[in-house]
Amino acid sequence: MTYSLGITLLIVCPLIFLACLIDSIAGGGGIIALPAYMAAGLPVHTAYGTNKFVMAFGTSSASINYLRSGCVRLDLAPGGILGSIAGALIGTKLALIMSAHALELCLIIILLVVAVLMFFNRGFGNAPEQDIKISWKIAVPLSFLIAFILGIYDGFFGPGCGMFLILAFVYFEKLDMVHATGTTKVINWASNLSSAVAYAMAGKIEYKIAVPCILCAVAGNLAGSQIAIKKGSKFIKPVLAIVALMLLAKIVIQFVQDL
Repeated sequence: MTYSLGITLLIVCPLIFLACLIDSIAGGGGIIALPAYMAAGLPVHTAYGTNKFVMAFGTSSASINYLRSGCVRLDLAPGGILGSIAGALIGTKLALIMSAHALELCLIIILLVVAVLMFFNRGFGNAPEQDIKISWKIAVPLSFLIAFILGIYDGFFGPGCGMFLILAFVYFEKLDMVHATGTTKVINWASNLSSAVAYAMAGKIEYKIAVPCILCAVAGNLAGSQIAIKKGSKFIKPVLAIVALMLLAKIVIQFVQDL
């Protein structure tokens, strides 16, 4: 390694805490975490592997918090977990054959639509279950389908997957923001764990950095999930909007650089 471990941890640990704080509330932590690992000198694949390993521990703490508070739809989570894992496996293979440039263009359009939806529809995600009940026979397969599609995205591209999951559960499953976030965290935990195992088997995790970062990830997830549970949808929505704008800026910059 060509970098000092002490300096690396000094750079990375505070950023991981911040990334996980935001991620546990609105998703999108990877937008901060991945650049932090790479800026500290980790190769791209090792940065991804280390991030997944750390996030697996971090999201477990947020998941437990949401579960204890009754903010996870236990009927939807299992299907979502299976869909997410299956989709991620396909997404990883698609990454080898599909143009990232085309996906970036699609995401710019999607994120602009998301921004309009959140800023102009003030009731979006506020009311408990949006006063609409979806049949169990529809809701459970729909949970699998949502997580499967976004699992493909996560395996192929990744950034903001948690945010898109939250938005999808609010819009299609008619959950409020808090239950959508809690259910998403459980699904994220399972997908992070499966990805971490794959990266570990490939030897792409830097454990000297990962282990100290786990403490920051757990602390950030605990703090963020507690804030989200207490403050509710009115707090989650603006954080979600900020994450969407951060992701939009990142993708636009990358899109322009790829031209």
